[in-house]
Amino acid sequence: MTKFRTRIRATEDLPGFSLHDQDVHLWFYLYQGRELAELQEDYFRLLSPDEKARYAQLKLPERRRQYLATRALCRWVLSRYAPVRPADWRFQSGPRGKPSIAAPAISPPIWFNLSRAGDLSVCVVSRASEFVGVDIETIDPTVPHLDIADSFFPPAEVDALRSLAPERISEEFVCRWTLKESFVKAREVDLGSGLAHTTFDLSDPRDISVSFAEALNEQSANWCFELRRLADTCVLAVAVRTGRRAALRLRTINCIPEQGILPFPVAFGASR
Repeated sequence: MTKFRTRIRATEDLPGFSLHDQDVHLWFYLYQGRELAELQEDYFRLLSPDEKARYAQLKLPERRRQYLATRALCRWVLSRYAPVRPADWRFQSGPRGKPSIAAPAISPPIWFNLSRAGDLSVCVVSRASEFVGVDIETIDPTVPHLDIADSFFPPAEVDALRSLAPERISEEFVCRWTLKESFVKAREVDLGSGLAHTTFDLSDPRDISVSFAEALNEQSANWCFELRRLADTCVLAVAVRTGRRAALRLRTINCIPEQGILPFPVAFGASR
C-alpha cells in the first residue's frame, strides 16, 4: 500500500454527513504500524466489553491491529451520521455474524458493513437497505485460480475465465470472488451458495449485472454492485439490495478514526 503523510482535520471540526436513499459511503482507513500504535490506547477505550474480550482472544499481532483499526473505524464513522459518541454504540450479530446497530435506536436506521485486508480497513454505510455488504480481496497470481473456480463457480463463469489471456485470469477471478463475497455478506447466505449460485457479467464494469440461481430466491433487478481496484493489488466490491435497478451514488472518504479526513494516496481508490 502507498504510504502517505498529510495534515489532518480535527474531529471536532468535521461536518456531519447525510445519507439519502441511493447514497453509499465508503470510508477507508489505511493505517501504518507506528501511527496505529500511537492511537492504540484511544481506540481500545472505544470498545465495548465484549469487543475487548474478543480483542484479548486474538493471538497474532496483525490480527489484533486489524481488529482494533476496523472497530475504531466503524464506531467513529457511524458517529459522523448521528449524534452518538463513538464509544456509545452497541452492536449485535446476525445468524452468520453480520454486525448491525443494537443501540441506541437511530431513525431512519443506518446500515453498515466492514471488511479488511492487510493494513486497510473499510466501512460502508447506507440507508438504502439493510442488505449491504463490502469485501476486499488481494490479487495473488500464485494462487491456482482456475482450480478454485472449477470447484466453486458456476460453469458460465469458469468458461469466461478460461477464455481470457493467462495474465488476466488472476484479476478477473478476484473481481468475481469479491463481488460474490460482498453479496454473501449483504444477504447472510453461506459462502458456498453465494459462490455457486451467482453469475456476474463483467463485460461493462460500469454496469455490473448478476443472475441468481433459483435457490437464492433473488431478482437481479433488485441489486446494485460496485467494483473498485485499490492501488496495485486489492479489489473492493460493494453489494446493495435496493429493491429496484438504480445507480448508487457512491462516495469514497479516506480517514484516520478519531483524527480526521485525509486526501487519498496517489493511485488509490481508482475505478476498475
